[in-house]
Amino acid sequence: MIYWPVYGMSVHDNVATFHVDITEKESGRSISKADFDVAAGEWKTIEAKDGARDIQLRARGNSDGSGEIVLVATENGARIQMNAFTFTPKPAPASKSKYEPISLDLKDADIENVINVFGELTGYDVSVGAAVKGKQVTIQVVDMPWDQALRKIANDNGITITIGEKKIFADR
Repeated sequence: MIYWPVYGMSVHDNVATFHVDITEKESGRSISKADFDVAAGEWKTIEAKDGARDIQLRARGNSDGSGEIVLVATENGARIQMNAFTFTPKPAPASKSKYEPISLDLKDADIENVINVFGELTGYDVSVGAAVKGKQVTIQVVDMPWDQALRKIANDNGITITIGEKKIFADR
């Protein structure tokens, strides 16, 4: 490999923004730098020269943050290098909850009792609206932060949970 693309890419509003520096691999010498935007999913071509060599770089970024770069170098019309690079975004770090994990395995449990148990375990005051009373809940979670488990119960049962300063409110 003679040339190497050093690149960065970000995607916002369905437009990929590239920062590319084509370098000579052996010496690290910069041949060409380019900053450009291209619609997500579309290809953009930039061209550079290094003496008698022609360098073509094609880049495409996708809306999910992945992308591709193809680098082709020719000398006197003969291809001397062709490389394709693909990249994917780093996964987002798992969100850290400030609340302790809990494991639940409930079947047809009274939702008001379940919410009250959350209150007892956490030391939070609980307020349950009349529209919530009488509903049954079935849930199975393992080592989930208690606030996320409570919100899952709410989402699965069409209720709203608000966790405030040492208070849990449950209503429709």
